[in-house]
Amino acid sequence: MAGFWNKVWHLYYDGFRNMTIGRTLWAVILVKLFIMFFILRLFFFPNYIKQHAAEGKEADFVATAIMELTENTEKTEGTEGIYNLNGQRLSGVQKDINIVNGKKVLVK
Repeated sequence: MAGFWNKVWHLYYDGFRNMTIGRTLWAVILVKLFIMFFILRLFFFPNYIKQHAAEGKEADFVATAIMELTENTEKTEGTEGIYNLNGQRLSGVQKDINIVNGKKVLVK
């Protein structure tokens, strides 16, 4: 089995050693990956959970945040009012299809 991995290693080693354009392309790809995963994360994606959750309570923080989001969306789903099909709130029922208290109503 060691001979197999040795042959695979030499295949790729010789292939990369003899490349010219491909080597440049791989270098560009690796630089872009480094920028995406290290530089951008460092400056633009701070560790929100570590900043807001207590040590060892990260899972509870995430679970609580998810539950609060679902509770807030459930509250807004039941809003009463009259809307058109574009989701624009109307002051009263108009001639067309309206959404009244979450149900579609056809007004002729």
